[in-house]
Formats: sequence, structure tokens, C-alpha cells
Amino acid sequence: INQEEVRNTRANELIRSSFLAIVLPPEYKQIVSERISFYTNKPVTNPPHVTLLDPFIKPELFEEATFKLRQALKDVEPFTIRVDHVGCFRKRNGGGVLWIQPDDVPSGKLAELQQKVMSVYPECVHVTEMKGGYNPHITVARLKKRAGLDRALERERQLFEGFEFVVKEIQILYKHQYCAYKIRETIPLGMNITEPHYERVPHYQP
Repeated sequence: INQEEVRNTRANELIRSSFLAIVLPPEYKQIVSERISFYTNKPVTNPPHVTLLDPFIKPELFEEATFKLRQALKDVEPFTIRVDHVGCFRKRNGGGVLWIQPDDVPSGKLAELQQKVMSVYPECVHVTEMKGGYNPHITVARLKKRAGLDRALERERQLFEGFEFVVKEIQILYKHQYCAYKIRETIPLGMNITEPHYERVPHYQP
């Protein structure tokens, strides 16, 4: 069996109910959650985040993944990103996804981090195979009509002030059946020993 066959076999074992991401620190999680709730008229249940790998692995492999990722990221030092750009993905029917985006230029640290974790799980290629390649963002709203998307885009560009934070850890998130996504593991960057923003949660807890 060659490497390509191994990767394809592992890719077939990925699940849609888990992903790897940077979850926003609590103080900015609230800011973005308020933006999301404005469009959904519902409380936010899934943590606002920047996706790194999706889909990801099965819960029984989370502990092994944590070890592998810690080893891979031990030389990747925490870094600062600024989230200050508002944009959207448009669909053919006129609707689309409204998002806010981290500025990864000129440092490229975010893209480097994504490449680093994908080197550990090369079968997780979905986010890089999308048109334009890896496009880190934080989803704010999914809107069905062009007019609604245009209004939301204009509104957010006027109101969103942006923020910056230090990326010092990444998270594995998982949802059980119809429950909301929860953080199952937190993996620090580099030799970071500061208190994590989010503690691990055993995967067997719903």
C-alpha cells in the first residue's frame, strides 16, 4: 500500500461531527456571539472559531491526536492576529456566508499553523481544496437571499471595529448527535504554560 492509498483510507474514516480550530478567547467570543445572534435571533451554542481542519477524526482518537499535535506544535510560538476584515462567500442563488476574517499578511503565521497541523493529518485536505485555497474566517451568518447578504455586509462593515488576540492554543471540537459542538481537547502552542482559555472535556460527556 502506498502513501496515497493510506491517506485515502484515513480520509474515509473522518467524521463531520469533529473539527480542529482556534476558538476565540472568552472576551472576544462574546463580541462575535452578539453579532451572530443578531442574525439568527437565537443564543449562540457553537463557539465562534477559525477552522483549521474539518472534517476531523473520531472521538476515540482525540487523546492520540492531542499527543501528536503537541509534538508537532512544540516549536510553534504563540502569535498575535487581528480580526478586522468583513466579507462573504456568495452562492449562485444569491445568498451566502457572511464572515469576519483575521489578517494573516504579512506574517503568514496562521497559514503556517494550518499547514503544520495538516502535516500531522494530511488526509484532512477539505479546507485547502476549496476555491482559492485555505481561507481562514469566522462565520457570522448564513443568509439565503442576495439582498439580505448585501445589507448584512454593509451593516457589519460600518459597525465592526475589529479586535486582536494572541493565538496560544488550538482546540478539538466535537458534537454528539444533535447536541452543540463542545471543546474536547486543548493543545498549547510552543512551550506555552499559561492557563488555557478552555479546559479539556472527556469525549464521553454529551
